[in-house]
Amino acid sequence: MNYAVDYSPVEDSEVLAWEDGREPKHIVLKSGKGPKQKSIFSMGSGRTKKTTRLTAEMPTTAFLDQLQQGDIVYTELGGQNNRFCLAAFQRGVKLMRLTTWHISDEQKRQRQVEGKSGEAVETPISILHRVAVSNPEKFYPFRDMDDERYARVRLLTKMYWMVQRKIRMATANRFVSSNRTWSTSAVSRGWW
Repeated sequence: MNYAVDYSPVEDSEVLAWEDGREPKHIVLKSGKGPKQKSIFSMGSGRTKKTTRLTAEMPTTAFLDQLQQGDIVYTELGGQNNRFCLAAFQRGVKLMRLTTWHISDEQKRQRQVEGKSGEAVETPISILHRVAVSNPEKFYPFRDMDDERYARVRLLTKMYWMVQRKIRMATANRFVSSNRTWSTSAVSRGWW
């Protein structure tokens, strides 16, 4: 089975699944964070909305569990996809990644050359699917040891900076709250 995945760690993710030139099936991977959000795919995305239909909604973990060795996952090359790619790679899936600038350049071309705007511009998931079907050589394979190590280092670095940011915020909040307490008690005692 082939999958084009536009993974988003915060919002719902989009998947197009196809096999042997058949019509792709649309799957929404629920993030499980925050209130239910409307899928960008269902708002009207030009070409892809006409050729696919929503067939399933599932949590990302359930989707990862159904992946089998020999499946091919086409996704963007970028930091937000690293966690998803590591989880898929551990299941023996062949990962193919397309540079993010390729998708943004294609959307820019559609706006400037074809004069499309708003919802008429192709979504990233439809571009991933189209390129995977017509030009799969544009994708980079996820290499065993090199890419896995690099992705892990990037994830750990991102987690480190997030923890550092939270520590700084907590320290600043504690400092502000202690100054506020000191200043209000000083005023009430008539020192100011």
